[in-house]
Amino acid sequence: MDIPPVFVIFLVLTSLLIARADIVFREEPVDSVVVESQPLSLNCLAEDDQGRGRIVIHWFHNSVQLQLNSDARLNLLANGTLFITSTLTGDEGTYSCLASVIGSQGVVEQSRSVIATLSFAYIESVFYHPSNLTATDQQPTAVNFQCISGESVPKAIVIWEKDGQILGPEYALQLMTNFGAMDSHMTSGSLQIDNVRMRHAGQYRCIITNPLLPGKKKYSLYATLTVVPHPGRPYISEGPSNQIVPLGDPASLTCEILSDPAPMISWFKDGAPLNERGEGTTLVYPNGTLSFTAVRESDEGAYFCNGTNSLGYIISPPATLLTAYIDWNFLQEPEGTTVVEGDVTTLFCRPPNSKPAADVTWYKDNQLLAPRPGTATLDVGDLYFSSVTKADEGDYFCVATNGHVPASRTSGTARLAVKVGATLTDPPTSTEVVLGDDLTLTCEAGGDPAPSLTWLMNNVELTPGGRITLGNSGGLLHIFGMTSLDRGTYTCVASNPYGTDRESVYVNVLVPPRLLTSPEHHSTGVGTSILIPCYVVGEPMPVVTWFKDDLQLTFNPPSDDYQRTNDGLFIAEVELSDNGVYVCKAENKVGTVEANGTLTVETFPVFTVMPQNQTLSEEAVVLFECEAEGVPPPALSWSFNDGPILPPLSLSQDHHRLTVPSANTGLVGIYTCTAENTQGLISASAFLNVRTAPVLERITNVTANAGDTISMTCNALYGFPDIGFTWLRAADILTASSRVSFPEDNQLEITVQGSDEGFYTCVATNDLGSSRESFFLSVLDIPGVPLIIEVLALSESSIMVTWVAGGDTESYQLEYKLSSSSVWNVHLILSTGGNTNESFIIDDLIENREYEIRVIASNSLGDSQPSTTVNAYTLSVTGPSAPRNLHITDFNSTSIELEWEIPEMRSGPISVYHVTYSRQSDNGSTTVELPGEDQFTIYHTISRLRPNSVYFFQVCATTTYNGELQQGNCTHYLQQRTSTAAPDAAPDDVEAVVLTHYSVAVSWSAIPEFHQNGEILGYNISMSSEEAIFVDSVEAPTTSHTIDVLEPWTDYTVAVAGYNKDGLSPFSKGVTVKTKATDPRVRPTIVSSEVLNATAVHISWELGDNRELFNGPIDGYTVTWYDLSDRLWDRSTTETEITISGLSGGTEYGIMVSAYNLVDDAIFSSVPSSPSTRITTPDDVPSRIANPVILQLGPTFFYLIWAPPREHRGTITGYQIEYAALTEVSQGSTGTKNRARRELAAGSNKTHGQAFSKEPRYNLTRLAQGTNYSITIMAGTSAGLGEGTTLYLTTDESQTFTTTPGNMKTPPGQGSLEKDSIRLFGLPLNSFIIFSSSVGLAFVFFLLAIIFMTAWCSRASGKRQAKSKLLNRSLLRNDQFVQLSPPSTDEGVDNCSRSDSSPTPSSREAAPTSSHALDDRELVENRPRASSSPASHQLAVNPSTSRYSDGLPHYGTNPRDEKSRSVKSLDGAHNGMEDLYTKVNRTSRGPGRFQKDSLAAIAALLDQEESDHEGRPPDSPPSVVIADQRTVL
Repeated sequence: MDIPPVFVIFLVLTSLLIARADIVFREEPVDSVVVESQPLSLNCLAEDDQGRGRIVIHWFHNSVQLQLNSDARLNLLANGTLFITSTLTGDEGTYSCLASVIGSQGVVEQSRSVIATLSFAYIESVFYHPSNLTATDQQPTAVNFQCISGESVPKAIVIWEKDGQILGPEYALQLMTNFGAMDSHMTSGSLQIDNVRMRHAGQYRCIITNPLLPGKKKYSLYATLTVVPHPGRPYISEGPSNQIVPLGDPASLTCEILSDPAPMISWFKDGAPLNERGEGTTLVYPNGTLSFTAVRESDEGAYFCNGTNSLGYIISPPATLLTAYIDWNFLQEPEGTTVVEGDVTTLFCRPPNSKPAADVTWYKDNQLLAPRPGTATLDVGDLYFSSVTKADEGDYFCVATNGHVPASRTSGTARLAVKVGATLTDPPTSTEVVLGDDLTLTCEAGGDPAPSLTWLMNNVELTPGGRITLGNSGGLLHIFGMTSLDRGTYTCVASNPYGTDRESVYVNVLVPPRLLTSPEHHSTGVGTSILIPCYVVGEPMPVVTWFKDDLQLTFNPPSDDYQRTNDGLFIAEVELSDNGVYVCKAENKVGTVEANGTLTVETFPVFTVMPQNQTLSEEAVVLFECEAEGVPPPALSWSFNDGPILPPLSLSQDHHRLTVPSANTGLVGIYTCTAENTQGLISASAFLNVRTAPVLERITNVTANAGDTISMTCNALYGFPDIGFTWLRAADILTASSRVSFPEDNQLEITVQGSDEGFYTCVATNDLGSSRESFFLSVLDIPGVPLIIEVLALSESSIMVTWVAGGDTESYQLEYKLSSSSVWNVHLILSTGGNTNESFIIDDLIENREYEIRVIASNSLGDSQPSTTVNAYTLSVTGPSAPRNLHITDFNSTSIELEWEIPEMRSGPISVYHVTYSRQSDNGSTTVELPGEDQFTIYHTISRLRPNSVYFFQVCATTTYNGELQQGNCTHYLQQRTSTAAPDAAPDDVEAVVLTHYSVAVSWSAIPEFHQNGEILGYNISMSSEEAIFVDSVEAPTTSHTIDVLEPWTDYTVAVAGYNKDGLSPFSKGVTVKTKATDPRVRPTIVSSEVLNATAVHISWELGDNRELFNGPIDGYTVTWYDLSDRLWDRSTTETEITISGLSGGTEYGIMVSAYNLVDDAIFSSVPSSPSTRITTPDDVPSRIANPVILQLGPTFFYLIWAPPREHRGTITGYQIEYAALTEVSQGSTGTKNRARRELAAGSNKTHGQAFSKEPRYNLTRLAQGTNYSITIMAGTSAGLGEGTTLYLTTDESQTFTTTPGNMKTPPGQGSLEKDSIRLFGLPLNSFIIFSSSVGLAFVFFLLAIIFMTAWCSRASGKRQAKSKLLNRSLLRNDQFVQLSPPSTDEGVDNCSRSDSSPTPSSREAAPTSSHALDDRELVENRPRASSSPASHQLAVNPSTSRYSDGLPHYGTNPRDEKSRSVKSLDGAHNGMEDLYTKVNRTSRGPGRFQKDSLAAIAALLDQEESDHEGRPPDSPPSVVIADQRTVL
């Protein structure tokens, strides 16, 4: 065959492509952008899949091969990478690499990589600068600045600044997009400011940066945003906000009220005008800001401002100003305690009174306490240990701070000592001992102090003696000669004063197996069950193995034949094969035992020869045989028809044979042989038949009424072999029909009617002959309607009537009358019987008169219907003879044309012809008079007849005789059927039933036969609406039909017409129906939605005017709403508006409306529903909180936790806790002076009060011991507080008590102390690491302190005043750092020994080296501050002659308010130095102490000054830390 050239080319190209696929590039160069002079790497890594040689890489620049040796900057690395050490102008362009496979014969193949482009980074100036904008304060539209960069590779980044400050994303929306075409290198940046305020006014510009050229920023021109106020009434642009300010600090409240004309702004405090209070420490700036030079406690209150102009005024929301402070003395300081490892304990630390509440930080061994699982600092400040470990041992103290006050307070140190309870280090292990052997168990334990060891057996302590010995300080247990009673649980118990540990093990005593019962000799029958006994004991329980005839029985998988039980071998259904010898073998780890027995299986009798059925002729000899076998052998016995064997029957001696000497019908029957042994009996039967011809029982005659069902049985007395039965009626064989059936061959059933009367015969036949038996069936019925077959006028006074009987007739009633009369004359006539015609002559009639005649048949069951009435005339003596040759000349559906000839005999001219005609099914007749004519042939057309009807015609002629009309004889009746025609009447009883929205079931009655006018072929059903007419057809005789192509909810008029081959009938009268409604196709539109309150909204909607989509009356609407968790609700209404209630506050809902129609009480909703409308309800009060739990309970506190409300109904703003004592508050009799003072300070807080928490937990403190409290917790939203949940709790009377709820789990890893596997220098590895780390950190801190103090002192000399001014502007920190300086050669005060731990912002930027050590967060967090006073901002102690309001002199630093304080040099104040010495001597332990700890003395004086300023009690000594040593001065 020829191969197409295209296919050849395809194969060649495919081969080439496959061949070139041998070189594969694993890495290829990629496009790069670099800064000129920077290095560049371009990768090229190729492999040869065929391994044909080595790969050589060559590089190309702008399609020219690079000469790598000519430029030192170009380097080809071993992996094929091109490395350029420094890119220069000219290096930009395209790069690609060529991979060559070099084999033994040279270049085998080459392949080139993709092309990569190198570009140098650059950036151009701003292309488009932002423009000045003017906006109105709070305008609804946003303000947008746009800035477009110049060309930049890579793409530039656009950021924005305002008034020299870079703007973050929180200030405004910043967007960047590509400017221009897709390959453009310009970036468009926009700044969108929403909700413009006055504070947004200022100078804006954009900064363009190339990521690779960060030093080449491009700046746009400044654009000014001017924000003007709204003209008109004043409005608040920015109102005051709540503030918490330390006492003495400055503060300000903003009030930016704008309007045009400008408003006049005034301030109010607690509802009263501020200027009327005469406050001297406040100042109102022109922009409305209220400034406090130094906040005092009396300044606390609610402030609001009022802006007024000529057009109106506005009042701001109130803002609360609160002051902050922290006291000196702790309410409760930690105390030393000793606990056992694993115990729960708490170190108490109740911080000083503070506003707001102070935060507590814990330190251990002078280091910030690192959190670990199992420890927690409670809200009240206590340190809680859920399970103490040895590592927790140490010295603890707590530090209290107030986030709003730059000061801290340090508690005293408490020692936590941890003791270790007894612990088993090497517990005993479970073991097994053979009966009679010895037992040895060992146990080792550790603890502090060393624990004692005891042994228990089954919880009973073991003591040495008899067979029991103890050694190794109780750690060794030895028992001689173990018995079964020694089996049990042995427990080693280690205990010391701090704990007990125990370990229990099980010791099992092994016992060799022993048979309690063994197999024996057993007998049983097949199919029975048997247990071959073998009960075994031993420890461990021996494994029992069974053998049968030396073969092991298997039980895995389980067998239905054999089942091994504890009592022996169970055989569920014994078989003959189970005969044999059985061996039971028991074995465990310490011995074996076995026993055997035999099983004999008895069998059920089984026939080997059974008697057989026999059929013989009469007088024949019959022999039956029977043999059986079984274990034991069965005995045989015989019976005949369940009776004994009697002569002439005989049995053989072994009963194996039974003989019938001469067969006859008397010996026909069942012969049974029975075999029986101990296992049971079986029987086998045979039937003896003797051949004879059939003999039938007599069958009696039967009489039945019409409609009855008779059943006749034909029984054979004798007859064999099989008999066949045949039924005859007369001589005809009967066959089954709707009324005749044969339930059995010898049984006949007939549902009787009159025609069934007659003789029936049963014929029985077999091979030897036949027999028959007959009976007569008499049927009683109402007679049939007689048929008059002839009426003959015999004379002028008599008429003979002949009729046929209707059957079962006993007599007749012959009725006649003159046609002009209404009275019937009756003749009773007895039936002659049989089916012959009956005749009767009516006499004494009137000449030439018309008579009507009919016949009725009668019997004992009733009368028949009257026969058809026949009209007849008596003969006329004087009238003419009958007209001649009457016949039909033409006819159609409504008319028949008659033709006849003049009568042959007439006494005169024919005066009148009477044409009488009648319709076959009608009772009456019609007579037409025609004038007599002299013509020989007369024509007449009878019209207005019924179509498709049989008519009878008769013509009589009349003459005039003696002035009277004399009717002559009439012709015989002539019969003719009219032609068919279209039906002339509509179907009756038209009914229409609506089924669905698209279907209607129509039914009707057939057109009455009278109006059918021919065979009805079918019916047309018309369904007409305003829009269309639909016609469907069905074939006759169907009189119902379902139309299922209708429109929903539409009025239809239903009409039905029938048709035949000639045409269509008139349509019936219309029946009006309306199809059912269905789901609307209209989408409601929500026109309004209004939030009424937190739980209700009102919505309304409309449907529109397109009623074609309604598909029904629109019975109602379904409003569906859902929340964000997709929970659905719905409600139905018949209105176009609804108020939805029962909503949750503060929840966003989606609402949809769908219309529906009701169809048979079912709702059909619109598809689709309305678009979803979203609304958010305002906040409502929340539901009750869930699952309140007391997490901790103490003598004076409850630590509560609860779950948020199940229904938030808005944003939960917090929780209010209300508590009240139900009993008297009891005061403890013990306690320190400070504790007693603290209880007095608590006041009524012990009995009742309120608290607020933003989290679902709170530590309720300062309660009374042993007191019942009711505690109510309520959640709150912006709408208020919800329903409360009340708890009833009692504080503990003891000093400390902590509970953990049952649902709280102990953190993993607690409760046990890990063992140290490595020890260094006698210490555990963990302890050695901690010790080494602590020493190292202390040394580092010491060096940093020396360096810092040296540098600081060198800068501080001669610059005290400048430093004071600088530090006066610095930011205060919460903690200060005090450190011992090197010894000074001069006696006195080292002015440089105290330094500030919180440098000002300017000092942090200008001198990061000197400030880092002091501002390092780790140092701040891990180092407690001893002296934390605002005065520590002063480097030198200076006496101040100024006095505070309390009138006391102070030695302080630069005051916060320089106008109210003066600072003098220590060198120029000899009296001040003496005061200093005096004060140090008073507060320290002597001059030596002063000389050694001069820094501590200065710190103490500074603390003293601060406490004077802050109101510290005079008897509360200050505390400092000197070189990690805490000292109280």
